[in-house]
Amino acid sequence: MKDEADLLQWLPSMAIFGGLEEKTLKRIIGLLGEHHFEPEAEICKQGEAGRSMFLVRQGEVVVCRDNAKGRRLKMVRLGPGEFFGEMTLIDIQKRSATVVAQQPSLLFSLSNRDLYTLYQED
Repeated sequence: MKDEADLLQWLPSMAIFGGLEEKTLKRIIGLLGEHHFEPEAEICKQGEAGRSMFLVRQGEVVVCRDNAKGRRLKMVRLGPGEFFGEMTLIDIQKRSATVVAQQPSLLFSLSNRDLYTLYQED
């Protein structure tokens, strides 16, 4: 279950949410989806339609790309306070990479629909 006080402290530490007022942060927290992943679980897959970004709260994920021969190449590791998939909030497009949990991980998601809802409330 989401801990609003914890998230109010954590979200502004990320550049994407830095400088937002508490009222706005609380609205964002209300929209966040909470996801738990075990090691080796695919969070999103290269080529799939993307409509959400993910924020890593706990654990570690690896961003991978499949090359033309179908071999999966590890590109970057992301840990707490990092995020991925943010471009799908602006432009619905296919995922450019597969993201896999490396350890038990807690992620929060925000969809393009959530962002639209947030925009409409202002």
